[in-house]
Amino acid sequence: MAKISGIVRIKVNGELLESVEGATLDVGGFERELMSGHRVYGHKEKIIPSVLACKIVWKFETPIETLRNLIDGLATFESDNGITYQINNLVCTKPPKLDSEIDWEFGGDPAEPQ
Repeated sequence: MAKISGIVRIKVNGELLESVEGATLDVGGFERELMSGHRVYGHKEKIIPSVLACKIVWKFETPIETLRNLIDGLATFESDNGITYQINNLVCTKPPKLDSEIDWEFGGDPAEPQ
C-alpha cells in the first residue's frame, strides 16, 4: 500500500520549525506562453517562485524576528512519504500576525526535489 503524505517537517536554515497540520508548498517552476500566428512558433518562459505557507506554534523561543527578517535563506519541506523539496534564496514574503499559531509565508526559487 502506498504511503500518502500526512506529516511535513519544515526546516529554515537548518532549524526545524514547530509547524502544525496544513502546511503547503507551491513548488513554482516555469509558466510558458505559446507564441503563435498561422501556427505555433514556439514559447517564452517566465519563472514562477515557490511559495511555502505554514503555521507554527508560538512559544517564548520561537525565532519571530529571525524569520520575519529572513532573506537569502534555505528551506526544506520534508514529507513523511519520503519526498523532500529544497527552496533556495528564501525570503519571508508577508509579516506575521501573532497568535497562539503564527501564519507564515515564504517564497524563493522554484523548489527542487532532493
